[in-house]
Amino acid sequence: MKKVSTKRDPLMRGVTPLGFDNYTLDEVNELTEEQKLDKFMSKYMDVTRPLSKYKKYFESSAMETGHILREVKRFYGLLVLHGKWSEKQYVKVLDRVFRNRAVINSISLDIANRQIEREAENKKRRRRA
Repeated sequence: MKKVSTKRDPLMRGVTPLGFDNYTLDEVNELTEEQKLDKFMSKYMDVTRPLSKYKKYFESSAMETGHILREVKRFYGLLVLHGKWSEKQYVKVLDRVFRNRAVINSISLDIANRQIEREAENKKRRRRA
């Protein structure tokens, strides 16, 4: 590789070259939706370890493991990336669905979310009394 003299090297002159036409650095560093989905699934699999934590769910389910995980990923995109749920809320709801051995669909996720919200409201009421 040929070396560039320090007088011609843009990094040595204090100029940061962007070879991405009119894109700003923030736009270049921003993740695509598919990358965000993959990042969540990677983090979810590493931290929560659903295959061992909910082993009975995966064994007793009529759906295959890959199909269940695709549904988890799909609903993350719908509810967190395009919806108003937080990632933490989504993981809590998934935990509830897996523990109740319910099928992963929009209805079961909504029911589990309402159950969690009701429990949180009841805790607040008890604290006030």
